Amino acid sequence: DHCLTLDNLELTFQVNFLSHFLLCHLLKSCLEATTNGKIVTISAESHRFSSLKVPSDLRLEDKLNKLWPTHFNSTLAYNDSKLFMLMMALEISQRWSRVKAISVHPGNMVSSRLPRHWWFYRLAFAIARPFAKSLQQAAAPGIFAVAAPEMKHVGGIYVNNCFPCQPSEIALDSQA
Repeated sequence: DHCLTLDNLELTFQVNFLSHFLLCHLLKSCLEATTNGKIVTISAESHRFSSLKVPSDLRLEDKLNKLWPTHFNSTLAYNDSKLFMLMMALEISQRWSRVKAISVHPGNMVSSRLPRHWWFYRLAFAIARPFAKSLQQAAAPGIFAVAAPEMKHVGGIYVNNCFPCQPSEIALDSQA
């Protein structure tokens, strides 16, 4: 269901992206004051299924304004938020001189509250559970991005299963 926050923003957008965006900006001076400031955002392969395909005749800002609430879909809102998290990490690595940022995909895990929204998700998650990652396995890419010695000076990448991975085209679009 479409739900607005007290700030009159779509809930998934605010919780999954804007809150992280604000926190990163509030911590920027502290991160830049360290020798190895790093931000690791959690994205997902579902960023590839974002509804934000920025056609040349429509600016992303206009697309966002038209996206919610008239055409709201909770899955697309989630996918969009994961795209934004990836884009944020890539932009921080470009714009902040002393901070590295990496976005990671934790893998397909089923320990989530997402199925509460729709019976089909409950069924799909129940079927997928035996093939999904455990919480410990899902944590590995984030821990790898933060703690692996070979990742110490790395930023501006997307990591999937502890390997750099090419993100979607829109994630790499500097105009978007």
